[in-house]
Order: sequence, then C-alpha cells, then structure tokens
Amino acid sequence: AIGTAGRKKNYLFLMILVLFTINTLVMVPDKAIDTFLIITLPIMVVIVSYAVIFFNQVNARIRTQYMLEEIELAHQQVERLTLHNERQRMARDLHDTLAQGLAGLKMQLEATNVHLTKGNDTRAQEIVVQSMKRVSELLADARLAIDNLRLHTKEEYDFQQSIIEEVQYFTVATGLECHFEFRVMQQLSSTVSEHCLRVISECLSNIARHAKATNVWIRIEEKEKILFLSVKDDGIGFSTDMKINNGNHYGLLGIQERVRIIGGKVNIDSEENKGTNIQINIPLQGAE
Repeated sequence: AIGTAGRKKNYLFLMILVLFTINTLVMVPDKAIDTFLIITLPIMVVIVSYAVIFFNQVNARIRTQYMLEEIELAHQQVERLTLHNERQRMARDLHDTLAQGLAGLKMQLEATNVHLTKGNDTRAQEIVVQSMKRVSELLADARLAIDNLRLHTKEEYDFQQSIIEEVQYFTVATGLECHFEFRVMQQLSSTVSEHCLRVISECLSNIARHAKATNVWIRIEEKEKILFLSVKDDGIGFSTDMKINNGNHYGLLGIQERVRIIGGKVNIDSEENKGTNIQINIPLQGAE
C-alpha cells in the first residue's frame, strides 16, 4: 500500500485504515477486540512510521540522483557555451586586430604607391611614417588580445581621442572626406568604449573596401541615458539581407555580436546606389 500510494500520504493512511478495519471486523472475535487493538495499534504505528521514513529516504536519494544528473548536464552545457563564446571572442579579436590592421596597411601602401607614381615623395613619406606608427599600435593590440587584457585594462583611455585617431588613419589612407561629430558628456565604461571603437573601425574598413564613397559621416551623441552611434556614407550601398545572412561576411557579424554584448541594438539601412547608414543605440544606465 505504501509503495503504490507514493507521495499521496492521505490516501496511504486512508488505505491502511480501511484494510486494518476490515481485517479487525472479519478476523477478530468481539471479545478479543480490546486486547487486539492494544497490541496491534502500537505495532501498526511503528511499522507505518518506519515505512514512511524508509520511502522518504528512497525518494530523497532518487531526487538527489536526478539533481546530480541535471547539474552534470548543466555543467556540460556551460562548458559548451563557454567554448563557443571564447571562439567567437577569438574570432572578433583576430578580425579586429590582424584582419583590419592588414587591410588598413594595404590601403596606406596603395596610397603611398599612388603618391610615388605621381612624384609626391613628401606625401608618400608622411604616409609611411603613419603606417609605421599604425603597425606599432597593431602589435600592441595583438599582444593585449593574446593576453586577454585589451583596452579595459588601461588606466586611462580617451574614447574620443581614439575615434579621432581612427578617423585620421582612415582619411589619410583613403583620401575621403570624413565628418565627425561627438557629443558625449558622460564617462563611458571601458567595455562600451572598446566595442564602440571596434564597431566604428569595422564600419570605416568596410566603407574603404566596398562602398566607393566620397563622404563619410560619423555621429556619436548621448541623450537620455542612451548612446547613439551612426556611421553613414554616400557609396554604392548593398543588399542588407544578402550580406547579413552571408556567413562569410564576418565584419557585419562582428558588429552585431559586439552590439549585442553591450546590450544595444543595431539597424543597418542600405540601398544600392543610395549609400549605407548603420545606427546603433546603447543603453548607458547599468552598462558595464
């Protein structure tokens, strides 16, 4: 009866009481009922108590075993997610340091070659000097990425100045007109600053390689605890569905991943022959 009733203790005691009553009325003579009850009731209480305790222990062990199995499954899932996130982080770091850096150097070398062909040795020398400085910074970023220290380990990090330097490198390498607007009064966290810088760098790299634009507009402003970031060009544009769904287009995927990490939203608006506008909204309240 205890085994079939399981956790329904009320039904258990009712079943035992019914069986005990039927047994007593059928088998015990009327004259011996008092003696029978005096002897059997304490024994019945002890047996039922022992049975209840025993099955409670069994159920507790079963629940413990289930919990251990669930914990093991959760641990395996955490390991898989951790490995997946680490691979994504490494892919972003490699793309943002080596891939973007090499692409920038390629553009600067092309610009140097053009100036040398035209006999403008002075301008070519200036680009070479800037390229050397860029290589040094690229190596520093690569070391920080390998050591998992990155920008947030720096005691002093000027977000605005970093954007200005990125814009200057872009202007020198491409010769495009870049209009920069910065209206942020709040001190941004190192994580938000780092990801925003990488996003802008990726946007400029894509513009230089694919957009065929003549003008670029970058706007960063803070309003009502939200950081608005916009990178716009007047280039040839592209089909957003085709590019975003293309698994090999790591730049756009990297932008989306970085914005997601800092809790923001990204909107990529582009039409062929009408330019591209990438808009990002990042909540600053509670951002780490």
